[in-house]
Amino acid sequence: MEEPTVLDYIKSKIFFWKESALSLPADEPAEAEAPAPEEPETAPGVARPSPHIPWYSLGALGFALLGQLAFEPPDRALQGGLVFYAAAVSLLLLAFRRGEWRLPPLPIPHPQPSPRKGEEVSPPLPPSPLGGGVGGDGRGWQKRPFFLGLLLLLTAFLTFGNNRFTAFNLYTWLLGIAALVSAFREQDASPSLWQRSLTWIRRPTWEFRLTRWQALWIVVFGAAVWFHFYRLGSVPPEMVSDHAEKLLDVWDVLHGQPHIFFPRNTGREFFQMYLTAAVILLFRTGYSFLSLKIGTALMSLFALPWIYALGKELGNRRAGLLAMALAGIAYWPNVIARAALRFTLYPAFTAPALYYLVRGLRRRRRNDFILSGLWLGLGLHGYSTMRIVPFAVAVVVGLYLLHRRTRPERLDALQGFLLTGLFSFAVFLPLLRYMLENPEMVNYRAMTRLTGLEHPLPGPPLQIFFSNL
Repeated sequence: MEEPTVLDYIKSKIFFWKESALSLPADEPAEAEAPAPEEPETAPGVARPSPHIPWYSLGALGFALLGQLAFEPPDRALQGGLVFYAAAVSLLLLAFRRGEWRLPPLPIPHPQPSPRKGEEVSPPLPPSPLGGGVGGDGRGWQKRPFFLGLLLLLTAFLTFGNNRFTAFNLYTWLLGIAALVSAFREQDASPSLWQRSLTWIRRPTWEFRLTRWQALWIVVFGAAVWFHFYRLGSVPPEMVSDHAEKLLDVWDVLHGQPHIFFPRNTGREFFQMYLTAAVILLFRTGYSFLSLKIGTALMSLFALPWIYALGKELGNRRAGLLAMALAGIAYWPNVIARAALRFTLYPAFTAPALYYLVRGLRRRRRNDFILSGLWLGLGLHGYSTMRIVPFAVAVVVGLYLLHRRTRPERLDALQGFLLTGLFSFAVFLPLLRYMLENPEMVNYRAMTRLTGLEHPLPGPPLQIFFSNL
């Protein structure tokens, strides 16, 4: 068979619909040529930039803002607002179908060395929150510290009576939680933050490096600090009776009455009282409105890095920074922080609890579920609205199970959910003991807001709900 000429090749391209189309053979690669290096792995929680602009998502945001603007007084347009919101939901669904909403790729926890020639490579073990897995030490839970922790927590629970923290029940409670953490914690191969800090301190010379992104992060967080603390002593200027009763509770704490639950003024959880007591002892601001405001402003700032981390885990670092910026300068977060209201404790504990829950589900790491449970349990001692977050955790895990098809992934999620519940329950024990003895006092504040216990409701509850919304 004769070799085709250049003319034959040109004809085959002109009459491309014929089966005799010709193509030039590809050059064979040189034997000694090394493969091109692969791109480095994406950093944890950071997605590579998308080559296209998410027009559907941006359009949904724009229509949602227009809908909210239509609902604002004084000239409210209910029908127009509903139309805008319907358009926003439609674009949101289109954005989801077009793939504009995607989680960032997970990093490889520990890169494995390349196998030698002729060496067999064993497949990686499937990760499991209770049995160890990728990124952990592969060990299961430890029985001795587990049962020791249960014994200590039971002892603390029995001694939490009379609505008092004592040296004995407090240390027993904390040691029981520490024992449970030791029973389930994974030993990470990478050095901890404390170990890295010690290594850096022991160096003969200290070097400081600041990237442009780190500088931008500091500027955004600094703006949030300014919004929270500028003229904090005079804005807002005066207390109300609610603040005065809180200061009475703080007085009790600093004068030998360490309550678990403070029954004054329809009842309050303990966190803000001990936080304000610490502010008074540290800053010498006395039993004042400023002491209350410093504590809540600090807790509002405490939530911001966790909001950034959650946004970074769900999207990328730009999404996290934008979320932190908006939360740092928004009107209502600053109002409730400056007014020394306990509302700010709700996002301060919800943000880390959800961050570690989402990270645990995505990376299937036991330690993340443990941390999620610890933050969730501590938040239940902050403000009563935190009691809805355990249900939100169940919803998040349920949605994860709906989107996971493999049995190991679902089993890991259920085991992680049990770990989160176990540790939140352990931290919640003091309030649980008081709740069993005084259920009406713990639930009184919530019931006066949800039912007609204190005052008759002015109308049907569902109608009031949508009117408020």
